[in-house]
This record gives sequence, C-alpha cells and structure tokens, in this order.
Amino acid sequence: MSEIQCDIKFGHEGLQRGHFYIPCPRNDSAWGVIPIPIIYFKSGEAGPRLLFTGGAHGDEFEGPIALRNLAEMIESKDVDYKGELIIIPVMNIPAMKSSQRLSPLDGRDLNRSFSKHLEGVTPSIAQYIMNFLIPKVDVVFDFHSGGNSLDFVPSILMHNLSDASMREKTKAALKAFGAPYAIILEEIDATGMLDTYVEGLGKLFLTTELRGGGKVNLDGMQVAHNGLIRLLHFFGFIPEIEAFKSHLQNYDTTFFEVPSEKCFCRPSTTGVFEPLFKLGDSVKKGELVGLVHSIESCETVVEKVYSQVDGYILADRPKAWCAPGDSLFMIGQKI
Repeated sequence: MSEIQCDIKFGHEGLQRGHFYIPCPRNDSAWGVIPIPIIYFKSGEAGPRLLFTGGAHGDEFEGPIALRNLAEMIESKDVDYKGELIIIPVMNIPAMKSSQRLSPLDGRDLNRSFSKHLEGVTPSIAQYIMNFLIPKVDVVFDFHSGGNSLDFVPSILMHNLSDASMREKTKAALKAFGAPYAIILEEIDATGMLDTYVEGLGKLFLTTELRGGGKVNLDGMQVAHNGLIRLLHFFGFIPEIEAFKSHLQNYDTTFFEVPSEKCFCRPSTTGVFEPLFKLGDSVKKGELVGLVHSIESCETVVEKVYSQVDGYILADRPKAWCAPGDSLFMIGQKI
C-alpha cells in the first residue's frame, strides 16, 4: 500500500483539482510532504484515457503553463467531452521552485528516475506516477523544452519504435499535434526515462521540445496550445473542435530524424562558444559550425567545431560557456 495520498476521486464524473502528497521529512518539518497539483476530468463511460504531464525538469516552463491553461479551457467550454484526462502540470515542484533541471533535494533528474529500484523523494514522485496513474491510461504525453542549457525549434517528438504498428500510431498522433517540426529521435540515454517506461508497456507516448533557454517563449506557447487541442481532438476527447477555433493555428509540419550520436556537436575543450549558425539553418557534413574561445590563453580560438552530418540545426546551446561533452548543436535530417 502506497504511503502517498491523493485528493482525486478517480472514476467520478466532472473536473476535480487536488494534489498528491510526497513524503519529505526535513529538519524543520518532521512529517513534511510535497503537494503536487493534479487535475482530473472524466465525462462518459467510453472514450480515450489520457495522461498529460509537464515540469519533469524545473527549468522548462512552456508545458506547465499550457497544461494549466488547458484545464481552464476545458472548464469554460460547453463541449460534449468523452473520456478521462489526468493532468500534472508540474511533476517536479522542488526543481521548478529553484528553476533547476535537477531536484535540489536529492540532485536527481526526475526523467531518469522511472525505475522501481531507486529510493528518495524524486523516485517517489516517479513511482506514484508509474504505479497509480499510468495503469489508468492508454496514452502519455509529456511536455519538455530545452531548459537553461538548450534551445530547440518548437517540435513534437517520438522515438524510433521497433514495433511497426505502434510506430505508425505514434507517428499519426505526432502529425495530428501540428507542430512546425516533428522529430523521430534515437535516444542516446533512455535508462529510467518516463518515455522508456511507457513504451515498454506498449502504450502510446509523445513528448515535445518547445524552445528553452530558461525562459517562457511565445512561439513555444503557441505551438503548445494549438497542439493540445488538436491532440485531444485526434484521440476523441474533444469530438467537435469548432468551439476551440480561436485557439488554433495552422503550421506546415516538416519531419526530421536524429538517428545517431553523430548528429550532436560537442566540444573537447572548455571556453566560450561562438555559434556560426542559428536554429533552423542547414549545414553540411564537415562544415565549420562554431568556435570555442579560450579565456586562459592568448590563442584566439582553441577549438573549431565541425558538423559530422548534413542536416538542419534543431537545437543549440544558449549558454556561451561550454565544457567538454556539452551539446552545442543537435542536427536533424529531413525525412
């Protein structure tokens, strides 16, 4: 029996707002808990069962705002909704309160904590979602953006799934979201990810990268609001989309793949990174894409960074300071 309590009465009709409570004893609060907001909406006996999440990383803000706005929108529209929708706008409250990717409480990355073998505050959040929420749904949609260290083109993402049937279903949902960029990603390190856990259960999973840079981006917000409505319509939660027309925009979606580590440009030295290209630009294999400048030597440039593939820059590093292994560019190839 879980020690984590939740206010929501799952299965009851209508819209409910509440919290689930993660035990977090502290020096100044022996029985302290972290309340994590959760919104639940149910209408009718038949319909899709959806879980929408955001704020796994505390420096990614577009998803949490869009999901809170979505709940307000659902409540305000007189529409014949069908199905169940669980919304967790911010999964990692401690990280977001400090605007950090990792939790300040235990230094863990929530999106690498979806494992049954970890202990602590951050894994407890993941385990509640794994054990009590994911079994209630068939689709999980997790919002991300680049955070403090990356800036992405506004995009919807899926993984290159080995199951052909699930790959086509996911790709159809990817297209329905309607972002300017759709990316099929080969994950470099998928251990402990929400993505990996959901896909391992045979359930449909989608995620986003809606700009970043540690701030709220207007174009990322527009893509988020537009895509949420279109996705709810695609799954049948919103049978009629007419009431939401004022919130919709039309984007021409271009599909890309990021198939290998070669798509990432990384320095081998420490210094100040000067990009020679910007988001969305095309580059050629072997082309000089950036310079790393030393602050500790008299040399003007200590490293020249080259692209290893032909493609388009889908993400860059908004921070000037870089160290060996940092991702400076992610380059995608059109498909």
